[in-house]
Amino acid sequence: HARNICLGWDTPSIEDSLLERNICLGCDTPSIEDSMLERYICLGCDTPSIEDSLLERNICLGYDTSSIEDSLLERNICLGCDTSSFEDSLLERNICLGCDTPSIEDSMLERNICLGCDTSSIEDSLLERNICLGCDTPSIEDSMLERNICLGCDTPSIEDSLLERNICLGCDTPSIEDSMLERNICLGCDTPSIEDSMLERNICLGCDTPSIEDSMLERNIRLG
Repeated sequence: HARNICLGWDTPSIEDSLLERNICLGCDTPSIEDSMLERYICLGCDTPSIEDSLLERNICLGYDTSSIEDSLLERNICLGCDTSSFEDSLLERNICLGCDTPSIEDSMLERNICLGCDTSSIEDSLLERNICLGCDTPSIEDSMLERNICLGCDTPSIEDSLLERNICLGCDTPSIEDSMLERNICLGCDTPSIEDSMLERNICLGCDTPSIEDSMLERNIRLG
């Protein structure tokens, strides 16, 4: 069991499995069956089960999202309100976390994500793995940000940087300075800053967690 973490409420057990870097942060999430899901995360409320499938790096953080059918979607994420299903498609790494976002048409956008309120469209572009999940987030300029995600409230902009796979899902998180953080995630309340560091795959989902000091912790997770 490599890097397996269980931080759950009423999560009775995680069976032996081949899950690497598996995280369970769920409320009333009774079980995760054995599967070959790698880097699988379940942070759901009233998400009763996730069937065995071949989804790699699949994340379910949904309210009233009863199921995710088996499909060929790789790295598919469902964090939706009343988003009952995702049809099988060829969209790779596509994410829908929207309120009143009825559909994402088939396209050739790879790893494109729309999680917006009143975000009517994402024009075709060359942005790879670009995500817009903002309230009052007017624009994301064309840049070379790869796998960059902005899910902020009152987060006006993300400057051009070399952040790869960086995620900001914060409230009152004004900025993320340029750094070499790879796969860094900030989902905090009152988390003002993340200093430059060499943290790889570091996750901060804390309340009143003011800072993460510089370190060489790899795949370190703090949910305190």
